[in-house]
Amino acid sequence: MTTNRYEIVHYLPAIGDLRDSQLHGSLRVMLNAFGLPLQLFNADSRPVNWSTANDLGIYLVNLSRPRPDFGACDSFFTRPPRERNETRTCVFDIEIGNAPTSPLIDSVKMVVNHHLKLPSVDFFRETILLLRPLQAFIDETYNMRHIDWVERSTRVRPRQSRPAYICGAHYFTEELARPLGGVAHCLKAPAFKVEEFADGIWIQLCESGWLDKDNPNDWRVQEDVMRFLGIW
Repeated sequence: MTTNRYEIVHYLPAIGDLRDSQLHGSLRVMLNAFGLPLQLFNADSRPVNWSTANDLGIYLVNLSRPRPDFGACDSFFTRPPRERNETRTCVFDIEIGNAPTSPLIDSVKMVVNHHLKLPSVDFFRETILLLRPLQAFIDETYNMRHIDWVERSTRVRPRQSRPAYICGAHYFTEELARPLGGVAHCLKAPAFKVEEFADGIWIQLCESGWLDKDNPNDWRVQEDVMRFLGIW
């Protein structure tokens, strides 16, 4: 399988909560899934103390103090500065704790480079159960260009009112399913696996859940599903 990199993305409603317990659990799940050590370094290359959910919460509170209405925003790297390079380092981009009145939503994104062995998507389902996002998906950078994700995303108004496109493994809530024809319609989508899950719908385009840019069948299934849901 030839890939560029993957992005594991969760979009969450802004509720003014740092969700330190849920975030702590999901970070551990993602790091363990890829066999990575439970260590993180911030954008200033300093180690982050996140041994417990409370430790992580304290760190996030300190981040959010300069902008309380907009929560905490930072990047976390899986390797210390001297070992960091583009092919060996994974990055978490986290924005959490935005106020309900903020124009922003919360998000948790893990960027995974191609050198890592791709695990079963079971870990991803576990993070969804922990974080309870509006929408979550696993995308691949070739697919993002192929599908023109920027243009498609700008069509969705208001933001996060429905999926802009469907990825290899994709979850969205019942509320986001309504513009696509509702839950019953979404469950008939012609994908490898479609089921009710958590607070909404799970769609898995292919058996692995990871789109392979060298497998044209993955792209055919993606187009068929998006046409069925009326978002192609």
